[in-house]
Amino acid sequence: MRKRILAILAALLLFTAPGFAGAAEEDELAVSIRSSDLSVTVKGRLAAAANQDVLITVIDPDGKLAYFNQTKSDAQGSFQFVYQSQALEAGSYRISAIGYSSGPNAPRLETLYTYTESSVVPGGPPVQPPAQPGAVTEALLELTSTGGVILKPPAVYDEAGRSSQLSIAATLFRQAVQLAKPDDQGVRHLIVRMQTAPGAQAYRIKLPSEALSAEDRGVSWTLSTPHGNLVVSGDMLHDLKLKAADVVEFSFSLQEWKDRDSVLTEGIGDRPVLELNMSVNGQRVHWQNNRSSARVTIPYTPSSHESLSPEKLVVWYIDESGKAVVVSNGRYDASRSGMTFRTKHFSSFAIAYSAKSFADLTGVPWARKSVEALAGKGIVNGLSASRYGPDLPVKRADFLVLLMKTLELADGEGARSQFSDVPSFAYYASAVQTARELGIAKGDAGNRFKPDAPITRQEMAVLAYRALAAANVILPSERDMLDGYEDAANLAEYAKEGVAALTAQGLIQGDGNRFRPGSLTSRAEAAVFIYRLYQLQE
Repeated sequence: MRKRILAILAALLLFTAPGFAGAAEEDELAVSIRSSDLSVTVKGRLAAAANQDVLITVIDPDGKLAYFNQTKSDAQGSFQFVYQSQALEAGSYRISAIGYSSGPNAPRLETLYTYTESSVVPGGPPVQPPAQPGAVTEALLELTSTGGVILKPPAVYDEAGRSSQLSIAATLFRQAVQLAKPDDQGVRHLIVRMQTAPGAQAYRIKLPSEALSAEDRGVSWTLSTPHGNLVVSGDMLHDLKLKAADVVEFSFSLQEWKDRDSVLTEGIGDRPVLELNMSVNGQRVHWQNNRSSARVTIPYTPSSHESLSPEKLVVWYIDESGKAVVVSNGRYDASRSGMTFRTKHFSSFAIAYSAKSFADLTGVPWARKSVEALAGKGIVNGLSASRYGPDLPVKRADFLVLLMKTLELADGEGARSQFSDVPSFAYYASAVQTARELGIAKGDAGNRFKPDAPITRQEMAVLAYRALAAANVILPSERDMLDGYEDAANLAEYAKEGVAALTAQGLIQGDGNRFRPGSLTSRAEAAVFIYRLYQLQE
């Protein structure tokens, strides 16, 4: 219990939170405070939470958590909290009583109270607050301004293992879920932040299995350490069918890469290499989930040279054989002060700098940055080590491969149908199959995709527009944007919506005041367009 644990209350404004279908007349929340010792008594009745744990939270005028505790209600749903306030601050306080055993849609009562000195009422002898089962000191939880909850149990330093460790108990997790406010998508955000521990080579965070085994993504975890940050959803381990008593541990450690493979050492240099592992009950688990990715951030400050072209900073995944595989979505994010990327497995991840370039880009200076950035991330390839072929047309199949890889839609799992002119052994078969399953590629009346045909500008726009929608990037349709093209009448009807939406977002441009819908797309033009789509991704 902290200082400023408030002076609550007199005139109460009662209302019901979403998910609780109308408080019964007997539901109530009443508060009194005694001037003799500033002891605060909160009494209430929540009929829908009878014989359940009830949480009480008090948010102070600054929006900070001022008091947090729990007790069990009786058969009528009645409950009582008593605590002592050591400092009173004038202003409005929000008090919530939540029956948290009922899950995310738990019954709730809330009241808003404006405190003034006149709120204090006389009282008799000081009352010692009774011990309450499952009480949690407010220092363990902190409500953020956006409704997330920071969990703050103390970290323990392991001298022998030179690691700093922090554990989240199941009870604390459940309380944090109830305290957190869902965002617009219904997701509750829980945050763990570990501070720098001198001498620590690794940081370990332990969570109860139930925190990661939900059936949906109703909870998001942000695990922050000095070595790296990890964002995962509460359903990431649902398929593992863990037991209630299982404990999941995430380990963050930095590796020294000097004196290892010379090629990798040259590319990595002195940049960080993060080893990110997960274990269950002390046994390492090789997690891989194609339905639920994790977002990782490795803290990094670019050098003065790298700052000139931060798009050339890349992330490598180093597999068990020591081979480096580029993580195509890895990029420098100044807002997160590091390299960020999404992954569906845990391993060692290194920051490197790509100096890839091609000798034949001098004639297309407007495309150089896009081509080099995408080449470094493994999204586009040259015709040779020194030749890109910027003026050559792009085939329909090749563009679709680039598109699906950029938006990370090319898993090809579960694809059941195929175009008549796409052989199953073709290098583009998986991307085309997935595109058909997602409604991106539709083919012609003869069930043909025409993979080897050069792609036109309007075909490129339509495929990209549909692919963005499949990736949950919804662009508004703005047909009036077509008025800026004097050849808009030449657009096929099926292409107008996509071209208009992409034009409105600045993702595609015409040649002056002409769109040239039937013109072929060059490799340089495709790279510029694909890089714009790449930059849309988080």
